[in-house]
Amino acid sequence: MLATLNKILESANQYANLILVVITAVYAYMTFETVKIMRRQVTANIRISKVHIRVTAEGKKDGLKITALKDLAKRPFGSLKEVVFVFKVFVDFMNISSGAGAIDQPKLVIRFAGSDFNHDIRPTSERIGEGRRTIQFAGGAFEKMDLEYFISYNEKFISELKKHWDKIEYFVRYKDNLGKKHLVRIDEIDGLK
Repeated sequence: MLATLNKILESANQYANLILVVITAVYAYMTFETVKIMRRQVTANIRISKVHIRVTAEGKKDGLKITALKDLAKRPFGSLKEVVFVFKVFVDFMNISSGAGAIDQPKLVIRFAGSDFNHDIRPTSERIGEGRRTIQFAGGAFEKMDLEYFISYNEKFISELKKHWDKIEYFVRYKDNLGKKHLVRIDEIDGLK
């Protein structure tokens, strides 16, 4: 009986180190997963939940109202020098984390499919302000923003617009407080199409 007990204890002793390694590995994995979850809770995660744009264009001097981009493309190039484009972007930002954070001023990016043209525009809205470069969000915050962007005379933009008026694309670009850049396509478009 004593010999059997010694054999059991001896074999348990042989596997004790292996059992200890397995328990330590499981504990380390569980700790790692807990730290990941905690990091997600305290680090801001600011996203756009909804975005749409309203595009208008009008002549500075003659009060010309433009109703469609294809009509604009047909006009002589010289007459478009007086046209001002106004882009009103309505954005719903949401911080899906409980940690506070910030983003840079959202820029409007205009592209034409099949073209290398890429135009970034800073907002001119009072909501953000001239000197303000970042927008703060509390943890779990939801904020609606109405942002305005303008293009006065821009020869490259007008040239691309005349050639590819039907391939215009709009995006919102912003950078979060972790330095990650986000580019969100705007699919809901009102006004000029």
